[in-house]
Amino acid sequence: MYESMIQARAVEYRKMTLQRQGLLHVCEECIGEEAAHVAPVTALEHSDWFQTDRRQFGTYIKRGRSLEDIFLFWLRGYEVWD
Repeated sequence: MYESMIQARAVEYRKMTLQRQGLLHVCEECIGEEAAHVAPVTALEHSDWFQTDRRQFGTYIKRGRSLEDIFLFWLRGYEVWD
């Protein structure tokens, strides 16, 4: 769980960098909220459904979504998600 939280924090920092370079239009920070995103998903079964906000990337990381998919989502849009 801790590893997912660290990865989510790294994703947040990268997202802010991309926004400052003009590659992202909107950057809503959630630094410091990683545990609130990762912990509930840890308690779920793999077959359980969950709903996230657009900035709760720790949930996707914990469920096994690759960091590449997350960054492609920001840069390209919704067509890269399953």
